[in-house]
Amino acid sequence: MLYHRTGDHVGIGDGRLRPDIRRAEPVFPETKITPNRTPMCTYGLPVDGPQHKDFRKSSTFVWPNMEIYQHIPKHPLSGFIQHIVYVNGALPIPYITELPESGINLVIELNENTVNTVFPEKTLGIKIDMKNAWISGIQKQAITYKNNPDSTIISVRFTAGGFFSLTKIPVTAIGHVGIEAETLLGNSFKHLYQQLLNTATVPGKFALIERYFLQYAIEETMEQDIVRFVNQHIDKPIDWLIHKSGYSQKHVIHLLKKHTGFSPKYLQRIHRFHQAVKEIQHHKHHVNWFSIIHRYGYYDQAHFIKDFSHFAGIKPMEYLQSQLALAENSLVPDMILNPTETASKQR
Repeated sequence: MLYHRTGDHVGIGDGRLRPDIRRAEPVFPETKITPNRTPMCTYGLPVDGPQHKDFRKSSTFVWPNMEIYQHIPKHPLSGFIQHIVYVNGALPIPYITELPESGINLVIELNENTVNTVFPEKTLGIKIDMKNAWISGIQKQAITYKNNPDSTIISVRFTAGGFFSLTKIPVTAIGHVGIEAETLLGNSFKHLYQQLLNTATVPGKFALIERYFLQYAIEETMEQDIVRFVNQHIDKPIDWLIHKSGYSQKHVIHLLKKHTGFSPKYLQRIHRFHQAVKEIQHHKHHVNWFSIIHRYGYYDQAHFIKDFSHFAGIKPMEYLQSQLALAENSLVPDMILNPTETASKQR
């Protein structure tokens, strides 16, 4: 079934967004490459580089056997798309685990004959083979890719709720990880894919993708404002978020599930999990587990381990070991490169 944007918006009742919830001005996060800390990215994860005054909207880096470009779209697309990343080549590792995020990820394979394999369950009992382009990012737990050295990938990472707000395709239509993009976006995406294959330069490919999504009627809606506000303040108590929104708890939950596929509580758990991940990455040589547990609101050590394992598929100590084993892991914050736990299960 194909879904097409009509430009119409679902009514949101009589509630009104409170005056202190204002539309934020577009923000353009940028990354500048420096020799002492090399940004890198794969399958659409943000380049994690230092911030400088002389920002650039696009970043480029050539790693041994890898070429990476990151592009931040301008307003108005920046309200819907976080970034677009091009990756050519791969590290010599068997698996890559993608951690759950709050935004949908459109992955485009530019080598027509390359087949990519994803394992949507941590047991690796089920695998899905994908070609050309597919959707991920709607999973509630980590998924594992078989690392493919023959891949040339473009990844389009949407903001929380950005995919629905832009395309009006219900999140419920994305029935599973790895669903073909053409199934959702129709013949127009098929045409875009052929244009991407026929365009030689990376900036040219980025321009085609931006032009494609700009064809949708980009309108700011009250629903989108509420979803964006909740996502930006997701670390606040749910009662506070509901109160500030001016809507009932039932309606806010409905909006978030409609736009992101997640409830406010689950989005909070994902956010807290990523805060813990960043803490481990930044202090991997001296992790203060007690501080992480109490700073991010875990009840105790058992609660922290259970929640972390739920999202990552491995325990916090195993995640730390993966960070120490491969230095590049610290540069890919939403991925686990060469997860040994996964590799041993696959054998």
